[in-house]
Amino acid sequence: MITKYAFGKSEAALAKGALVREKLVRVQAPLGLLAVVMGVLYLVWLYAL
Repeated sequence: MITKYAFGKSEAALAKGALVREKLVRVQAPLGLLAVVMGVLYLVWLYAL
């Protein structure tokens, strides 16, 4: 949505934004999953131990 309004008039900027988004998705999804797992482990450690 941001790229639509911020870079909507420049085709080169739209292409570069799509490329950056593809690179971030490869890293963002595993890190998000890791954050959820670490949060659950913290809660278990905090209340169960």
